[in-house]
Amino acid sequence: MAAAVPEPAPDQPERTREVGRAPDVDALLDRGVELFDTDRLQAAAICFRAAADRGSAVAWFDLGNTLRRLDLLDDAEAAYREAIAGGETDALLNLGLLLVDRERWDEAVAELRAAAAQGSTAAWHPLGYVLAEVGDLDGAHDALTVAVASGDADAAVTLAHLLRDAGDLSAALGRLREASSLGEPTAAGLAAAWEWEATGDASLEPRLRAEVERSSAACDALARLLAADGRRREAIDVLEDGAERGFTDLFLRLGNLLHDAGEPEAAARAFEQDIATGDSFGHQNLGVVLEELGDVGGALEQYRIGADLGDAMAAESLARLRADVDRGRA
Repeated sequence: MAAAVPEPAPDQPERTREVGRAPDVDALLDRGVELFDTDRLQAAAICFRAAADRGSAVAWFDLGNTLRRLDLLDDAEAAYREAIAGGETDALLNLGLLLVDRERWDEAVAELRAAAAQGSTAAWHPLGYVLAEVGDLDGAHDALTVAVASGDADAAVTLAHLLRDAGDLSAALGRLREASSLGEPTAAGLAAAWEWEATGDASLEPRLRAEVERSSAACDALARLLAADGRRREAIDVLEDGAERGFTDLFLRLGNLLHDAGEPEAAARAFEQDIATGDSFGHQNLGVVLEELGDVGGALEQYRIGADLGDAMAAESLARLRADVDRGRA
């Protein structure tokens, strides 16, 4: 099936002229790449489609990439399949990745295996990820091991998570050391964090401090170490600094520490920032703070949102507070 591409609107003569000025396939491809690289994606798609209609499998591949960027996923899939049918085997990997994004796991496995069989070392890591998602942990381990052997540092981190979840912390830490040696910037901090979580060893503080600029996990573990040692203000500072560096997963713990420190307004702001990242569990925490501040309506709204998003604790808080309101206790 041919991929659907937006037709040039009447007020887009420049796009029509661009295609018209480049009638041969190579020129169309070159112009399409130029447009793609400057984020003029619809115009790029028109060029690639024109080249594809002249029989270019490469153009179908490029069209698939462009349509994927435009979030036209059905059309992107169709374009990749046209490219593969025309002998463009590089499209196997991209089709597999698109299917991963769409959580069509069995189809993704088939395409990624085909890409790997064609020599794509980049297929092994996503293949391992998908196999883990469908519960084939042995297959995931094998695929990730191949990916690491090819020099994929990110795959080493994924394999470390797999090993840790299976209870083999020693092997997981070994894979993190391997990832670090391959240049993965967060692996050393993650290793220090996992070691602290397993041992509670306060002597890990210097290692954690050395990694806080690169690793959210190191920030989180260091903050917990400091809080456990009674240095709550230092812990808050670590989390605030980490959040400013872009580690948005720290907002929830920051809010909890601020709440425990008796700073409800600051805690509420942290929970609001956590919610802005898409964390559905932040609504329960924000509701608790708002309830303590006397904002019953705001608390009810946050509990309701959390409950609607599937948070069982928020649902319980909503039912409790509604009952209190009905009895005149709130």
